[in-house]
Amino acid sequence: MNFITTDQMVIVVVGDEATNIEGLRKLGYDIVKLNAKGEPVEQTNMEGGK
Repeated sequence: MNFITTDQMVIVVVGDEATNIEGLRKLGYDIVKLNAKGEPVEQTNMEGGK
């Protein structure tokens, strides 16, 4: 039987960064910001952690 393994999961959030970023930071996961092409955007002062 196959199960979802949480160590391999990816959470994707799409929306307004200004209204969502603080809530995401509080979750403690690493945050990777991507542009419309899926390429990493230079991050300034973005905190994550888990």
